Amino acid sequence: MGVVAFDERLMTMLQDVLADLPDCDDQMASAIAETNACGYYLDWIEPTPVHGEVIATFASSGPRKDDCCFCGDTIHARVKVDAVFDGVAGEWKVNGYEVLSAEVEDWGD
Repeated sequence: MGVVAFDERLMTMLQDVLADLPDCDDQMASAIAETNACGYYLDWIEPTPVHGEVIATFASSGPRKDDCCFCGDTIHARVKVDAVFDGVAGEWKVNGYEVLSAEVEDWGD
């Protein structure tokens, strides 16, 4: 991928990939199932270039379900995204991704 410019197009591509994770990845779906929240949205994304790929560290949270005891509403995750910038089309093309970790925020006692 060469030098990664963290521009708006890269962030949009990452947001699109991360928005699909609850439906496409068992590790993310399991973390969401541990919580008592729904309607997850991205709180923040921190992209880091690593050997021709982008590691996206992010937090996602959703509103609590009032009819359940509280067991977390925020997931912290890391996803490795294999993507290249298509200069002709002016957009990022995703070749694949892998969820490296997905954990419910520890609220402690």
